[in-house]
Amino acid sequence: MATEARGSFSAHHVIEVRNWLLRSHRKPAVIQVDSGTEFALRALDAWTYREHVRLDFSRSGKPTDKAHVESFNARLRAECLNAHVYESLEDAEETLTS
Repeated sequence: MATEARGSFSAHHVIEVRNWLLRSHRKPAVIQVDSGTEFALRALDAWTYREHVRLDFSRSGKPTDKAHVESFNARLRAECLNAHVYESLEDAEETLTS
């Protein structure tokens, strides 16, 4: 639904992307996430509370909890990121969104 090229993602950036998605898609009841640092901040917790969305955290070391995401990430890396040399994040972003 949203793919972006970035060096890292803060909770605030994740919230911006989710707000953008809410304007163009139906709001989910649950979002499955890992325990990355972008999901540990109070800002994201406050957003999920305001939007009535539940976060479902996958178990550490259990990639089968989110097998579809792991599969997508592997294919994206193999077919896009490893197949090209990018001059900048903007160059990678253009490839991801085209």
